[in-house]
Amino acid sequence: MSKRLVEQRQSMIDEMIQKLTSSDPAERKQAALYLGEAAAGDAVETLVDVYENDDDRGVRKAAAYALGMFKAVDRDIARGGKDRVIKLLDQVENAGKIGKRADRSSLFSSVLLLLVLAVILLGLNVILPGYLQSSDVLVRIGAITPTPDTRQSFAVQLDDQFQKVRADATTLQTQFNTVRNGGGVDCTAYFNNPLPLQTSASSGELVPIANNLNGVLADLRTTRTRFDNACTGEIAALTAADVEPFATTLDNAIGRITLLEAEFAALPFLPTETPIPTATRDPNITPSPTIAIANPVVHLTPLYDIVNRMTRPNGGADLLEQYWDDVITTGSTEGCRGSVPNLPDPYELPPIDAEAEPDLAQAVQLINQALTATTTNWTDFVLACNTGRPIGSATAGINSVRAAIRSFQAALPLLDNVRDAG
Repeated sequence: MSKRLVEQRQSMIDEMIQKLTSSDPAERKQAALYLGEAAAGDAVETLVDVYENDDDRGVRKAAAYALGMFKAVDRDIARGGKDRVIKLLDQVENAGKIGKRADRSSLFSSVLLLLVLAVILLGLNVILPGYLQSSDVLVRIGAITPTPDTRQSFAVQLDDQFQKVRADATTLQTQFNTVRNGGGVDCTAYFNNPLPLQTSASSGELVPIANNLNGVLADLRTTRTRFDNACTGEIAALTAADVEPFATTLDNAIGRITLLEAEFAALPFLPTETPIPTATRDPNITPSPTIAIANPVVHLTPLYDIVNRMTRPNGGADLLEQYWDDVITTGSTEGCRGSVPNLPDPYELPPIDAEAEPDLAQAVQLINQALTATTTNWTDFVLACNTGRPIGSATAGINSVRAAIRSFQAALPLLDNVRDAG
């Protein structure tokens, strides 16, 4: 094997890895595509960093594509498709589709180069699967498939989902009954807003229960429409006439939850609760009273972090806006094949700090409203993807997530006021 050709290829890979840090997005994108199609194993860690942190959306997509190529090559070799892999690499190295290519003056040298590449790919077939399986990034982008849940682990998820859905149904029923009796809505009422459960064949007899519970969750979203409209100011007030058309759907949903819970409880592999030991208080010690002291500044760091996690590139709200924009632009989105990101829980602000700093209380209210709206929007996105026609929900979805982003941003000046005053 010609040492010169080996050095040429390695030099090209090194050059492309360097270009991943270029200030020109087009150059970074070109480098990512080359490294993926050339199966440059030593570029994986850099490509993962680019996918997670690059400011340019096109570059991030190119990095995701490149990372996916490693698994595609791995699968083709495992299925006996080595000849097709070599043919594709021939196009990358010699046909001039991406970046600079090797010298075609010697057919013999080209063949030898391809043989070396085949040996490298066989090595990647041994090394990469372990790395890829441990990479949470590649699981999220759909380049690899995570190990399916067992029935026992999925039962734990389903048990938690039942508790959240029933709690939300009870809270909404309480709100409706208050309005029926002439009262007003409590917009501070807490809702879990769980996302629909993702099922798989390995979940066995739990699948129909989970699917039916997802249907109940969708019905609850419908019944909350008027309540949410009243809290966001889209309607002036909520009256008994407003909630009455939704009351039957809500009652039916609660009845279905009860039936599904009974069916779930009859299964033999439910999670068992582990008793939590309780502390024994020493009767000879009298606890001294604790005097609560306001400390609003302590909340600034976690609140700034929540806003950043949701609005930064590929943050919880920013990513959802990208997906809805893809649907509006092209009619579909890669997001339907991805996973829902972890979203922060609503922030609990102690009353003493809320009273001490009204700006802080208002900022927390804006952030929590935006978190609730974004979580609900992700639920709508997943349901829209499951129907196969997300375009029907795209306009409402992108308007909702943009409103949430504006709420996150509106909280920042209020947090700044608290910081400057402290």
